[in-house]
Amino acid sequence: MSDNNTARGNKRVDKLIKSIRQKVASNDLRYRAHNKVNHFTQSELLEFLGEREDRVLVSLALIVTGTVRKTDEFMVEEKFQHRAKSATGIDLYIWEDFQERILDPLRGRKVKLAKNRTLDKLKLSIDRHDTEMQAEVGHKPFKIGEFVPMLWGMLSEQKNGEEGFLLTTIT
Repeated sequence: MSDNNTARGNKRVDKLIKSIRQKVASNDLRYRAHNKVNHFTQSELLEFLGEREDRVLVSLALIVTGTVRKTDEFMVEEKFQHRAKSATGIDLYIWEDFQERILDPLRGRKVKLAKNRTLDKLKLSIDRHDTEMQAEVGHKPFKIGEFVPMLWGMLSEQKNGEEGFLLTTIT
């Protein structure tokens, strides 16, 4: 009798393993969604649910909240060119450090901002370490591949010195 129960139990386990393998192999949408949600940070989960956790700003002061519009896909080196307004429509002065740290790692890559993003402009009112500021802001820093299209979107909105999210100096 116990051999019979063991055989049936093994069959059920084998069937379960086979089912899981089939779901993984077929990239079942629910399985992929479940895995993605399981790796969300708390702030990402709240954003996904359409909720926002109240922030308490101690060393940062909120100046303004703005929206950066989504961008079409583009090659980084085609848009970010030093003093090439005739080619790009925007007169940019690109510092060597920005070129080396931000633009060079993305050379040859296409980037885009897939959806509108809401950004807060904050002012540091008390000296703090980066980790303390990040905790207060409530999210991780943007990846370079996210930052560059956001920056291009903001620059495009203010290419002739219009009022906007970025500071501008027109001479």
